[in-house]
Amino acid sequence: IRDTYSYYKSNMSLLNRDVFNELFNKNGRVMTKTKDEPSTVYRDYPQVENSLIANGCEIEGEVENSIIFRGVKIGKNATIKNSIIMQKCEIGDNAVIVNSILDKYSKVDAGASLVGSYNQPYVLGKYDTIERD
Repeated sequence: IRDTYSYYKSNMSLLNRDVFNELFNKNGRVMTKTKDEPSTVYRDYPQVENSLIANGCEIEGEVENSIIFRGVKIGKNATIKNSIIMQKCEIGDNAVIVNSILDKYSKVDAGASLVGSYNQPYVLGKYDTIERD
């Protein structure tokens, strides 16, 4: 991994079951530091498809082809597609995030949108906030 694009591409490849199994199951278990958090809560019929979602999250919106780190909150009717959302981020109601990388503790306010491209994902820095115009 040498740049934002290779980071994005490498992480998104984990959504491929064969890549995931080769990394985590083929040569033994991957060990990591334990972070005890409650199970993820899926509220009011969220839609989740082809995504990796860590523990401690609250999901109320749509998540597709994305990697969601622990403790992320995704509001009602929010849409997350082809994105990497790092720990403790907060996504407001009706927000839209596509082809993006959000660093730790970032916040996207209700109704705001972040849209990048596959070759150049939008990157929101640690502790940054995007407000609706």
